[in-house]
Amino acid sequence: MRKRERHQLIKRMITEEKLGTQKEIQDRLETCNVFVTQTTLSRDLREIGLTKVKKRCCLLCISK
Repeated sequence: MRKRERHQLIKRMITEEKLGTQKEIQDRLETCNVFVTQTTLSRDLREIGLTKVKKRCCLLCISK
């Protein structure tokens, strides 16, 4: 899967599901047969503008 496609998938997952940690996002990606390291996921989240927010059960939100 290309980077752009992976970014789109992550954005869709974040908006449609309650994923609160990078580990939850990584696990969810793996259910879609997308395997990334924590370093790659962290970079992806930064590049698509996700930031951590301590608020209820949602710890990540799209800032861009």
